[in-house]
Amino acid sequence: MDSFETKLYKASAICDGHFKYLDEFSKMYTFCTENVSGYMKHFDFDGKRLLTVGSSGDQVLNSFFYGARDITLFDINPYAKFYVYLKIASIVSLSYDEFINFFFKYTDSPFRNNREMFSKNTFNKIKSTLRLFDYESFLFFDELFSLYDGELIRRRLFDDDEDRCLVIKGFNSYLRDEESYNKLRSIIKKIYFNYIEGNIFTDNIDGKFDNIFLSNLSGLVSLDEFEVLLNRLNLNNLNSNGKIL
Repeated sequence: MDSFETKLYKASAICDGHFKYLDEFSKMYTFCTENVSGYMKHFDFDGKRLLTVGSSGDQVLNSFFYGARDITLFDINPYAKFYVYLKIASIVSLSYDEFINFFFKYTDSPFRNNREMFSKNTFNKIKSTLRLFDYESFLFFDELFSLYDGELIRRRLFDDDEDRCLVIKGFNSYLRDEESYNKLRSIIKKIYFNYIEGNIFTDNIDGKFDNIFLSNLSGLVSLDEFEVLLNRLNLNNLNSNGKIL
């Protein structure tokens, strides 16, 4: 696992164009690429422990929206924690429309880029709150925004596979409308999640969980490798009567 200084150096090197990418997991997803709200409403989060993957952070945010309060995010992406905290700080600091304009690549047309995306002026509204939530995340993005244009940061550090505005809102219950967004805002000021950087296929995970969300991991490896993962999680990490998605 790289140190924070190494992570920042590598991110700057990518922004400078020295590397197209460092490895297949270096790029962040801006939003989830699965219908998270479609399945989370069928899970019980009250008093339950959740283990989830998802570098976009939407699995964490939607889980809090549905009542989870004990969440561990396990992800191989070295920048996942920084981006989740950027979203959390933004929800606290920005209005619904400001959040949409800051994070969405498209806001009114899937063929026309949003000019306010990753605006430095908007980041300046976020960064003091980001510093309070997580100091490393603040240092990471504050340094990048001081050196690079926001559009360049998005283009080089994030995956370009972003869907239309209405699809993203449909996938994420906290983004459905302003009322839902404000509901999460009232919750998120008091939340905490545990973050672990690692490879879920090779690294052991401590603790037992009631719910485990594996997102699209089944499409990244062979069925045999995925079966080994499921058996290990079931044996070592899933509580009795727990569920793996």
